[in-house]
Amino acid sequence: MPKQPRPRGKSPVSTPATAPAKASRRAAANGHQDFEDHPLVRARRSKIHGNGVFAIAPIRKGQRIMEYIGEHITHAEADLRFQAKAEDDGHTFLFILNNRTVIDATNFGNDARYINHSCNPNCETVIDGRRVFIEATRDIEPGDELGYEYQLTWESTDDPEDLAVYACRCGAANCRGTMLAEVAVDVQRKKDREKARRRKEREARAAGEAVAPAKTQVKARSKAKAKSKAKVKAKSKAKTTRATAKTGAAAKTVTRASGKQARSKAKAKTKVAKAKSGARTPAKTPVTRARSKVAAASKTAARSKATGKSSARSKSKAKARG
Repeated sequence: MPKQPRPRGKSPVSTPATAPAKASRRAAANGHQDFEDHPLVRARRSKIHGNGVFAIAPIRKGQRIMEYIGEHITHAEADLRFQAKAEDDGHTFLFILNNRTVIDATNFGNDARYINHSCNPNCETVIDGRRVFIEATRDIEPGDELGYEYQLTWESTDDPEDLAVYACRCGAANCRGTMLAEVAVDVQRKKDREKARRRKEREARAAGEAVAPAKTQVKARSKAKAKSKAKVKAKSKAKTTRATAKTGAAAKTVTRASGKQARSKAKAKTKVAKAKSGARTPAKTPVTRARSKVAAASKTAARSKATGKSSARSKSKAKARG
């Protein structure tokens, strides 16, 4: 059988338990109360669903009308009785009194169990110790049907098809369409824990004590620190990359400058060498030029004489042959 929501309240139709249970001392002492002689209300058929409870006399706001009576059982027993019902039966007379006790008005209840759910209630349930009372939240006229919010508990993990069984038929203008509580019980527990934690923090601050940060705050802070660290790392990497690029550019510039300096130095050295070589080779003076001209003339004269002798010899040879 699929899991069904645990009710906090009652529904108009009774579902008998699988086996007759022993009545608690309180239920045995009160027994089943018949409200035919009640001065304020009567139980009869309702247009909403099943039986209902109607006012037969004016009821003023804040007036205590009746007590919700039934068998006091444990939550484990209530679960067994609730799970024994048919899957399509969303009606129950179980009322959660506290964390230990549930009131089951199925077999040992009074006519208060017939009060229907209403999204526009004129009554409310008030827990006083181990007893539950029905009180008016506004003035009620004779003939008006009594109704209050059942606030049936459910969990966010419950099957929507199972929750659909608890549809509301009150017909109010502001009808929510369900007898279930507006907030799931597991979600409400988280909200209550958060409220308690905040209250303790306020009390600790007022007393001047050190307040331990919440887990969510610690997680948020750790995430923020991790993000800041990642940003710092990214910035440092970017800075190092830029610095490396700058140093590379500076190295290139220095290399170019050193190359230019080396070239200029080499040029200067060659100039100095040329100047030195020019200083070692003496420049030609007019006297040396004249001497060189005389020597050249004597050489040419000697060549011409030798040429004349050779020509004379050739002529003498020719005559002798002739």
